[in-house]
Amino acid sequence: MAKNPRAAAQPTSPAKAGSISARVIGIPEILADGAPVTLRYRKAEALVYFLVIEARRVSRSEVIALLWPELPAATGAANLRGVLTELRGVLGPRLLADPRASWISLAQVGSDLADLEAWNETLQDSRTVPGAWTDLLTQNTLLDGFSLPDNEAFAAWRTEAQHRFEDQLQALRLEAANLALERDATSIALELLEGSLTK
Repeated sequence: MAKNPRAAAQPTSPAKAGSISARVIGIPEILADGAPVTLRYRKAEALVYFLVIEARRVSRSEVIALLWPELPAATGAANLRGVLTELRGVLGPRLLADPRASWISLAQVGSDLADLEAWNETLQDSRTVPGAWTDLLTQNTLLDGFSLPDNEAFAAWRTEAQHRFEDQLQALRLEAANLALERDATSIALELLEGSLTK
C-alpha cells in the first residue's frame, strides 16, 4: 500500500486528544486539539475526508471500490483493514468500524463543512451579519490539492462532492446576502452576491 508522502516515519497517535476535527474546505488537514495530524497512508487520510464529507454510514464494499478500484475485492478488503488499524490509533472510539459490521462511520469528529451546515440552520437567528461569514462562504473548493494518483473512482467522487458543495454554497450565499441587506450590511451583501454570480 502506498505511503502518504507527507508522513513521517511513524504516524501521530492522538486517539486520547480532547477533540479531533477535519478541514475539508480549501486545503484539507486532520487536527487533534488543533494540531495537524499526519497519517502514514494517504488512503487513510482520504477515508477520513470521505467519511466527513459524506456524513453517513458507508459500506466497506463502497470504501473498497472507492480507494482500491483496480484490486480484487479480497486484496482491497485486506488493505482496508490496514487503513482502519491506523485510523483506530488516531481516532480511537471516534471511528465506528466494528469488524463484525459491514459499515464504517465517524462520531464526534468536527469539520468546517459541518460548521457551514450549522450556520445554515441558525442564520435567521443572528442579529448581525459578521464579516467572518464571507471568509467561508467565498471559498469554493473541497479538498483543494488533495488527490489519489491514478484513481479515477476517487476523482469522480470528489467531482460529485464538489458539485454538491457548490450548490450548498450558492444557496447559503444568497440567503446570507438577503439577511445582510435586511440588516444594512451592504458591503457584505455585495461581496456575497458577487460570489454567487461568479462561482
